[in-house]
Amino acid sequence: MFRLRIFSPNASCAPLRSIPFNQRVLLRLGSTTPLVSKYKYLELNTINGVKTSANKITMKKAFDAAKISHSEWITSKNINDIRKFFHIHKILIAKHRNSSQGKNIYYVDNIQSLENLFTTINIKDFVFEKYYFYSLEYRVHIDVNHGCFYACRKVLKDDADIQWHKHANNSIFVLVTKEHILPECWEKMILECIKALKQMQLTIACFDILCSNDRYIILESNTAPSLASYGITYYGNHLKKYYDFRF
Repeated sequence: MFRLRIFSPNASCAPLRSIPFNQRVLLRLGSTTPLVSKYKYLELNTINGVKTSANKITMKKAFDAAKISHSEWITSKNINDIRKFFHIHKILIAKHRNSSQGKNIYYVDNIQSLENLFTTINIKDFVFEKYYFYSLEYRVHIDVNHGCFYACRKVLKDDADIQWHKHANNSIFVLVTKEHILPECWEKMILECIKALKQMQLTIACFDILCSNDRYIILESNTAPSLASYGITYYGNHLKKYYDFRF
């Protein structure tokens, strides 16, 4: 009997390491540490895949290559390119290539805000995206071979100061169950997330998705999500069901 190995900088996934397995399995959750072992492991998530997902620029290029629905975007060393993009789309979100947890991300809805931003950031390290006013946002956890196994809806807290971007500090995550009414585009959303996983060479990751009832934008992928107790349960059950092979 073995223990599930987890390579991750995220401490919230630590309880997964106690799960017994009948074979050696390694799951990378946001880690690019190579496996050094004389034993053969089933490795879930490639190092290159984790690197691609962690960088907003390479992630967006992968989304383009996978031909999935995501926001129009640009990255450039030329400020005039960004200005032209702003004049086309009117409202932008600027994200640092390594932004996370609501940090290093900016809402730009007028030209002066854009010009001010140029004085404080290095634009070549940023992705600029068209902003969408879809009311619903989900975080879905996807297995490239088995689809969605865990999902939450992000809901703004009543006292949220920032309302244009949902993250752990200003939102609650409501577990999606069979009793919930899902948007009409749900199945298509999941299929496109699977396409993105294949393009990035990932087995398991979560995706933030902004949607209305029948339209959606895949915002980003994340291979190191924070997992609450119910997240640990869903991940543990899923990994045991599909990757705990008996010989």
